[in-house]
Amino acid sequence: MAENTAYIDFKEKKRNARIRQERKMAALNTLAGGMAHNFNNLLMGIQANVSLMALEIHSAHPHYKRLKTIEKLVQSGSELNNQLLGYAREGINEFKPIDLGQLVEKAFESPAGNGKGIRVHRDIADNLHEILADRDQIEQALHNLCINATDAMPRGGDLFLKMENVTHKDMTGRPYEPKPGNYVLLSVKDTGIGMHKETMEWIFDPFYTTKDVGKGTGLGLSFVYGVIKAHNGYIDVYSEKTKGTSFKIYLPASENKPVKEEDVLNRVIKIKDTVPYEDDDYIIPDVCDQTLDKRGMCQNIDIP
Repeated sequence: MAENTAYIDFKEKKRNARIRQERKMAALNTLAGGMAHNFNNLLMGIQANVSLMALEIHSAHPHYKRLKTIEKLVQSGSELNNQLLGYAREGINEFKPIDLGQLVEKAFESPAGNGKGIRVHRDIADNLHEILADRDQIEQALHNLCINATDAMPRGGDLFLKMENVTHKDMTGRPYEPKPGNYVLLSVKDTGIGMHKETMEWIFDPFYTTKDVGKGTGLGLSFVYGVIKAHNGYIDVYSEKTKGTSFKIYLPASENKPVKEEDVLNRVIKIKDTVPYEDDDYIIPDVCDQTLDKRGMCQNIDIP
């Protein structure tokens, strides 16, 4: 009887911890999403003004290179912003059936050739299920996982990648209850420096990082967390100081076949007739008006 009571108390503690974590993450999601949208408006305003200035000066002008430098900085800011949106689960654009195995192979090509002495071991099962996902978001999440593993092994080591088909029945004993169905499991294990238990409690929070100032934004793993959750997946992490870290990512399987990707070079954006735009920040419409006016394409229409 006492053992049964202890087990119930353990499950209750796990459930309460999960609820607290979900509430904290929900609050951080709202904060990250709001920051990202406001930050995006600032970047758009900067980029648009830089573009206007570039239209009026020649490439030989002494300020031309400075304008190009500003554009590169804006691009870097945009990439950080996309990671914030991914964490806030607002960056998903288009779901298609994709082969996760191919994306994993591509994302983890670099560690073996980066000169740090990292050996990559792959164990990818045959006939893996496809997943229904936003390709760009999943690619970025995998890229972030690769960077995290590589940084954890500054003196080299082993990186183990394993992919297999599983079901919700293989996900017992977790602090969450997975939805019934088929999943694709991606395991990423490194032999790096590992983490303390206290560090593990914070790794998915945005802006939390153990790296030195200027060497990390604290958005890499939070972006991974947001993308996986937005795809109705689950992510577990196991780590011990000096003994490496292991991530297990479960993504729901798709019943459909992968869609053949279009050649990027053949993609054409066609704009016909009128393109209306609006924004609650006056700066963006104002700069858009000026840019289109420079090209003789602008016609203001007052909408009551």
